[in-house]
Amino acid sequence: MEEETEFHALVRCTHAATLRENMRASWLIPDERLLMFSGPEWLLQVIGASTKEEAGRLILILWRAWFVRNEWTHAGRWVGGDASTRFLTNYWESLEGSSLQAEGDHKGKKPVEPMRAGVDGLARTQERWNPPEDGKLKVNVDAAFTESSGEAGIGVVIRNHLGAIVLSAWKKIFGAGSAEEVEAQACREGLTLAAEWTSGPIILESDCAAVVSYLVNPTSQRSASYFVIREALEVAGRVPGVEFRHTGRACNRLAHELAQLAKRLNHSAVWRECCPTSVEHLAAQDVNI
Repeated sequence: MEEETEFHALVRCTHAATLRENMRASWLIPDERLLMFSGPEWLLQVIGASTKEEAGRLILILWRAWFVRNEWTHAGRWVGGDASTRFLTNYWESLEGSSLQAEGDHKGKKPVEPMRAGVDGLARTQERWNPPEDGKLKVNVDAAFTESSGEAGIGVVIRNHLGAIVLSAWKKIFGAGSAEEVEAQACREGLTLAAEWTSGPIILESDCAAVVSYLVNPTSQRSASYFVIREALEVAGRVPGVEFRHTGRACNRLAHELAQLAKRLNHSAVWRECCPTSVEHLAAQDVNI
């Protein structure tokens, strides 16, 4: 049996190899013959022999393979290959920016059906964050956007009826076209994470009234965020039950700070059952007010 090294976990193990094979169906990544252990700098040598795009995609695949390994080793939870393929595809698309979406939907997706019960009207704006009823999770999302540079960040936090954090995440967005577009991407990201990491009904809250209105009544909008809204609703179809709500900014502080964090740190992350130390006080205030 081959020794369990970092190189084995990232490259040689069955899951890592299968993940690369699956991604090759739609991505150009470095040739398998380059993925050989030549010493501590083996990855730098592979990157040096690849195009910028190939190298970037390979690093994402290696990162995902390591994440799946850690989930299995430390949490006893296996993440399937299909979930990893979807995650990487969506993540890369967000890194490429939103400009491709303006050209139209090239993915051949089916038309979105109207949402199920629970989204027939906008809920009244809350004055403070309220936990969901027992048996549901609440997904708060927010976006931060700098118009001059197109730099943006997304924040997501999922909590249960006790206010305990199930998941927190932040994501850097490049080349965003507008604040509304990033808010729509935040909703899509929140739904994607809920579909991947949770199994019950959810309430998705955003402080962007326009985007929430589009999600509730998708046939009535033709905004620049049209295709993002469509994709968000397709993801929502994988969740047992979804209710969209508009909330005030004061009720969305934790997701807001995570979005700002994404902009400052210039990277993305997903944390399970916790949040960064810098925003723990906000999570505590939401529960103890």
